[in-house]
Amino acid sequence: MKMNKLEQFEQMLKAHDWTHSMSDDHSRYKAGVDSAKKLKAFAIDIDCEDARAMWEEHAYEPSFTKGRVPKAYPEGK
Repeated sequence: MKMNKLEQFEQMLKAHDWTHSMSDDHSRYKAGVDSAKKLKAFAIDIDCEDARAMWEEHAYEPSFTKGRVPKAYPEGK
């Protein structure tokens, strides 16, 4: 069964390593940076209310002082 773009986007959000920026492992960090670029480009491409809701549910930036901090939705179009 082929996934639609929103289903694909949700799978990408779930699979992304949101803590990659805090990793000591360079390969994990690099993989996270590459994944983040793809996620942002995909988000801009399919921009809609459902995509924004998924982003708010899954996307965060880790913080040593605040725990999970919501990550801003990418703007671009």
